[in-house]
Amino acid sequence: MRIFTALFIFFISLTIWANDKYETSKINCILQSNYNNKTIDELKRILVEQSKREALEELYGTTILSKTDVLNGKLVTDEIKQKAVGSVRLKGNPEFYNGENFGEICSKVHVYITKKDLEKYSPKSVILNNFCFNDTSITLKDLKQKAKEKAYIEMITRFKPEFKDIKLLDAKKYIHKFIISNETFDTKKESYCFDARGDILPHELELTDISSIKSNKDNGLYVSFFKKSDYGLQNEIFDTKLKKDLSLFNENFTNDILKKEKVYVIRISGYLYSERIIHKKFKLESDVNNATLKINNSVVLTKKNPIGGITLDLGFNKIEMIINSKNAYDIKLLEKQKNNIYSPIKLENLYTRKSK
Repeated sequence: MRIFTALFIFFISLTIWANDKYETSKINCILQSNYNNKTIDELKRILVEQSKREALEELYGTTILSKTDVLNGKLVTDEIKQKAVGSVRLKGNPEFYNGENFGEICSKVHVYITKKDLEKYSPKSVILNNFCFNDTSITLKDLKQKAKEKAYIEMITRFKPEFKDIKLLDAKKYIHKFIISNETFDTKKESYCFDARGDILPHELELTDISSIKSNKDNGLYVSFFKKSDYGLQNEIFDTKLKKDLSLFNENFTNDILKKEKVYVIRISGYLYSERIIHKKFKLESDVNNATLKINNSVVLTKKNPIGGITLDLGFNKIEMIINSKNAYDIKLLEKQKNNIYSPIKLENLYTRKSK
């Protein structure tokens, strides 16, 4: 007597193309003993779904099985498979019968997809002709890298205009087989130009919640105000969202509530977004009593040591500044540029929370 310790599966398949459809047949068997609490109807549904999943690579090719990124805590492969299985249709009624082994139930299922279904999972090429980018504040090497990054975003936007606010970190994920040709540098305009080609898989964009990739959704920083006696910073007198760079920070102190209270501690918190792993220098200009800036929980600078640097991670970097002051709140938080000049951190790179 044979002993089966795991799910036993075998299948026979045949794929044909007819009338704008891909068709295939699958035979599967499972042991009822592996599904003790399932009814016959439930076992039949398991067999049908199993046949559909096994048909995916045969019907769609390997594209939908090769993605292994994690999105919202789930493997993208599983998300893609689940969506693709929903497009696999039954042709006729499935056949169910007892297998050769004891307690074995089998099915023969005919399934198909349409040409339109297949197109969703086929790569689409996007071409940029004479795409140009210029930035006089960075080196030529950095200019080339920045131009390529902007090209990623341009490709996504041209393919799907509603993704125009997509961030670089997201755009990179959706461009495949990126190729550049015919590179030129216009010395008069200080522009780097080239032709580019890249592939986009439409089903990857369909899995993306567009509201989570808009770059301006959560721009700004949170600012909270506390009394001097609130050592644990637990009870805000008032909090607000900073929508401008920190050089205009004192505008937040026009609030009537703050005028009546003895504000002494201010906490600024949020995230600094970086498009790459890069070492950055920051500078604090202020007339406050004391201030400490932390990025990713590491102290970067203080009132006594107002210039400091840190290597930013790719993506969102946690930022927090604690300020102590009685009546002076003129604060400027600056970052060093390529030309060695310090300027305010751009609002587009500051976020109140991770936006995905």
